[in-house]
Amino acid sequence: MSTQNAHIKPVSRQDLMSDLHNFLSNAQKLEQCNIVELTKVALNLLKMLPSTRYAVFEYFSKIFTLASLRYIEGIENEIKTGQIPVPSETDEAIVSEIHSVLIGLINDIPEAWAPIISTWSLELLGEISTKFAGRAHISSGVLNETLQLWMGCRATRTLVDINTKCLSSLMFSDTEACINALLDTSVKHSPNFDWVVAHVGSCFPNTVITRVLSCGLKDFCKNKSYEQGSDSPKLKSVVGILGHLAGSHANDIRTAILEMFKWSLVPCQVNDPSKQHKKSTVPFILQLSFLSSTLLSSICSDLKEIITTDVIEKIYWFIEDWCRYFGSEES
Repeated sequence: MSTQNAHIKPVSRQDLMSDLHNFLSNAQKLEQCNIVELTKVALNLLKMLPSTRYAVFEYFSKIFTLASLRYIEGIENEIKTGQIPVPSETDEAIVSEIHSVLIGLINDIPEAWAPIISTWSLELLGEISTKFAGRAHISSGVLNETLQLWMGCRATRTLVDINTKCLSSLMFSDTEACINALLDTSVKHSPNFDWVVAHVGSCFPNTVITRVLSCGLKDFCKNKSYEQGSDSPKLKSVVGILGHLAGSHANDIRTAILEMFKWSLVPCQVNDPSKQHKKSTVPFILQLSFLSSTLLSSICSDLKEIITTDVIEKIYWFIEDWCRYFGSEES
């Protein structure tokens, strides 16, 4: 039996509509309702009526934000008084229930639920990190301290765990949606969100590195990031994430960039959908190296062994395309 089925029982259509009315009536006034019971209703709706997911996830966001607030207030009170905060039993129970059911949904249908839940959890982590930045001595300047503080919070630790489950469930299919959400949230909430990037990167270094490069290249082509140069938010996010990982995974980054470079030199077939991406790979890599001295050092390592006569000959045939596209009005 799956986790979600252990917590949610089928209900009649009439009961489902009653639950929906109950949820919509009370979700906006949490202080006046039984949050434990309302959460069970929300979880039931998520399973039985997936079209309500936006409203349900909005409700979950309020629950996790309030739990995070109480955690922060507890730390602040401990700093002032020396009294160790006692976790809220209600928060613990609700967060645990939500975690259990969401993990069940991911296990049952990962391709459908993992991208949705991952995007929600990452966006919420970004919002919470920004909302409480500077409080309880949380500083984005000391990454390890920020990571330890937020991982001590049941709500944010649960969101991180949920996102980790999403990524691992898609490891052999498609993690691009999750990594795109990571990039987009990093653009919006850096540096407060950097602790999440560091944690996700440490759990899945190779996946994050290769997918971040892939998503960055696609954005570079689609949105013509080369026009924005060093002001491109997405490109800055790519550089920032790779920069976080460079300390422990410099060789992995170099290998991934080198593999991308080699892939770009493979001749395209007729109507090859990756043709434009291959054309843009070298300019993309050069732009990354321009924005980051760390990446430049990684890229330039053993350059003599990489840029052989054969490689130079292959690059030569791209020059006309680069000049035509990157130097034209189209660019």
